[in-house]
Amino acid sequence: MGPKLSETHPDVKLFIFDHNKDHGLVWMLNLLDPNNPAAKFIDGTGIHWYAGGMDRLLDGAVGTPNMHKMVDSNNVVGRKNQIILGTEACHCPSTYYAGGDISIAWARAERYVHTILADLAAGSNGWIEWNLM
Repeated sequence: MGPKLSETHPDVKLFIFDHNKDHGLVWMLNLLDPNNPAAKFIDGTGIHWYAGGMDRLLDGAVGTPNMHKMVDSNNVVGRKNQIILGTEACHCPSTYYAGGDISIAWARAERYVHTILADLAAGSNGWIEWNLM
């Protein structure tokens, strides 16, 4: 896909992973390794705010070390211009918030903003919400 995308749509950016922040580092180090032929076609890594399962606690102070490790990994593989993009920060009802109560909805909104700002402060180059596309 990389060669064809490069040839036919050179302005399109190709992102890898787009999943749990706690595993992003492993993917980045493997796929962005200069010896990996796919590395030259990868422009960035998409990450979500949470970990696997229902232990979605990797926002803010807990998730920040993961962001720092991913930012640092770009230097390890010689990809300082590699983009790290937050692609999901939603705090849906399955994260133990009940619907219908305005105070609960407001708490969800505050946590949502906190997650996005924490990722940006820790080195994410931007943010886009997957379910707004």
